[in-house]
Amino acid sequence: MGITPVILCGGVGTRLWPVSNARLPKQFHSFLGDGTLLQETARRALALGLGPPVVVGSEADSSLVVAQLAAIGIEPRLVIAEPEGRNTAAAIAAAAHVLDGLILVMPADHVISDVAALTAALEAGVEAVRADKLVVFGIVPTRPETGYGYIRAGSSDRVWRPLVEFIEKPDIDKAERLVEEGCFWNSGMFLFDANLVLNEFAEWAPDVAEVVSASLPEPLATVIHPTDKFREAPSVAFDRAVMEKTSRGAVVPLQAGWSDIGSWNALWEISPKDDSGNATSGDVRLVDVSGSYVRAERRVVVLGLSDVVVVESGGTVLVTSRSASQRVGELAEG
Repeated sequence: MGITPVILCGGVGTRLWPVSNARLPKQFHSFLGDGTLLQETARRALALGLGPPVVVGSEADSSLVVAQLAAIGIEPRLVIAEPEGRNTAAAIAAAAHVLDGLILVMPADHVISDVAALTAALEAGVEAVRADKLVVFGIVPTRPETGYGYIRAGSSDRVWRPLVEFIEKPDIDKAERLVEEGCFWNSGMFLFDANLVLNEFAEWAPDVAEVVSASLPEPLATVIHPTDKFREAPSVAFDRAVMEKTSRGAVVPLQAGWSDIGSWNALWEISPKDDSGNATSGDVRLVDVSGSYVRAERRVVVLGLSDVVVVESGGTVLVTSRSASQRVGELAEG
């Protein structure tokens, strides 16, 4: 399709603590199957018929990025090694500055089970981009969810629809209304032309674009190390910096078994389960347990509990209800 996949590989994923942490964030771990989330994202790009990815992430993790991709036979086109994470606007601006043509932004820590559905959505996205649109892929909700942002789209006789607004993470009552109204979850996946998005940056977020551009070295190498100037870029999400302001936004619905694995409960939802609704990983024994997620590096036994999360990693044990798992990040921050 002539599209360059850009994998955003920053972030820590604190809601999957203690497995995911600042030393080894969640995208470098395996949660489903053999591959890490980064590896599975790169494989997904290949399955879409796209070329080698550009990966944007922490300078401290750049060697790990190259090593994990090499382990599955993939050599990245470029690695942009940020001296400091400055959120997704700066990461996307950096990629757009060094690339031409169409860019598919793919967070490294997402799961998509239906590549055929993703391919169809991507084709619809290309149609929108040819109409000079910046595309965000909107996930068709399966339930009211307070852990995701939402997108409202207008009506259209095409697959892609005009973007109306982004909506911050709601409470449960508002989430129910948004789902009833036909709003989408914000996937954080985007498709656009590099030159067009740079024009939009210049109009709506020039402070991001100018700092990022000034930080990129010449000539560019396979691994790009922006200078410390990059640290001066405002820390703002691409959604807020550009997509909420542009008049060129478009939404392509996506129903492809998507999850951002934003919590242990989200991981439980998409994991294979036994007859009692339990998902397990590692050296685990369950007795009279139901509806639970249990993961361990060492021997863990759980008795007589329901709807809980038990995770043992690196000598730390987390025990919480599944319903409270969105709050796990509070523990990591402490």
